[in-house]
Amino acid sequence: MATRRPLVAIGGDICELPAADTVPNLPQTLQTIVPVVGGSFNLDGSAIAILLPLAALASSTLNLPANPVDGQVIRVTTMYTISTLTVSPGSGKSIVGAPSSITTTTPFGLVYRAANTTWYRI
Repeated sequence: MATRRPLVAIGGDICELPAADTVPNLPQTLQTIVPVVGGSFNLDGSAIAILLPLAALASSTLNLPANPVDGQVIRVTTMYTISTLTVSPGSGKSIVGAPSSITTTTPFGLVYRAANTTWYRI
């Protein structure tokens, strides 16, 4: 099985790093989270996070990785609707275009730019 490489934004495109390139401390895994109403959950920096609530939820909070790297990409999808989703960028960071909810047909992605400590929706 081939090793997955991190996704990064290069020239406006989202692509895998070439095999010779590396990004230190960037997990290359799939993270699954079972959120509950009013719960707060930490994304571990995996490239893809799948939310698996047992049913539709009124609210939940996702905390983005504490130490993202420049060009880091995170994609989030869900099995059921979360009507009020708070996406927290962490201390000293911001988000442009943060989603306020998520459904099975509205997954979202974010890319991090270290120069201005900002996550951008993609």
